[in-house]
Amino acid sequence: LFLGHKHCKNSIKIFCCHGRARFPLAKIGGNVHIGACFFKEGLHFNSSTISGELKILKEKNKDSKYKIEKFTENIKMHVDFEMSKMRSILIDTDNAEKFDIKIELNGCEYEKIKKDKSVLNYNDCKYFISLFPDNEVFQPQPYEQLSVALMNMGQDINSTRVSIEKEIQYTKSLPRLIESRKEIKENSVLE
Repeated sequence: LFLGHKHCKNSIKIFCCHGRARFPLAKIGGNVHIGACFFKEGLHFNSSTISGELKILKEKNKDSKYKIEKFTENIKMHVDFEMSKMRSILIDTDNAEKFDIKIELNGCEYEKIKKDKSVLNYNDCKYFISLFPDNEVFQPQPYEQLSVALMNMGQDINSTRVSIEKEIQYTKSLPRLIESRKEIKENSVLE
């Protein structure tokens, strides 16, 4: 499914396909809901603008006669929102163990992050950080954006904790970085 450069005035609720869904440079006037969905080869919203919220919620599709809930449990999925803009991100940590997803947010901008029906705490922030993919090269921007969003929401302590977590993850990535640079240097000497 490819819908590049498309404009949608309303919200999008995405469920299931066996391939890949791509919405590069899309402009969506409402929310994007990716709960209870599965895309075998990923869901891509690169450089898109979402006027509403990105909803990462695990909920049943009450309108459907299909049992999507069982189909999506314990399945890994990659969602790409690189270089996208949205108003806010709404997460659901209550069903986190059933929703194995990695979200690429490098370059993504959002104003705030929320939790459905309750106040966001640091455990929720840690869950959100756990959604970041473990890339070969450490990407600090998703941590920095989360920290800024929390600061703008008046959650200074959680903002500071996210900044500290960014430094911890950067430090953990250094051995990989050093090893990859050694390999590059060795390969260039051999040539």
